[in-house]
Amino acid sequence: MAALNDLSALGTNLTKIESRPVHGKPWEYIFYVDCQIHSSDEGSQAFDALKRRCAMVKELGRYVEAPTISPPLLST
Repeated sequence: MAALNDLSALGTNLTKIESRPVHGKPWEYIFYVDCQIHSSDEGSQAFDALKRRCAMVKELGRYVEAPTISPPLLST
């Protein structure tokens, strides 16, 4: 729960979370999360926050949100 609080404090958008039980260890779980980040710095802070709270963190990829592009105005 503390790791989720840290992500919330950073303003990180958690788009997906899944849990799986750890084989042979009752009441222990592995969590898979997918976060939406707005900058590379925010991604680093979120990753560091998870590493401080979790026994193991593995990053599979980091992708910064694409900027929003307004459609061109049509002139008549």
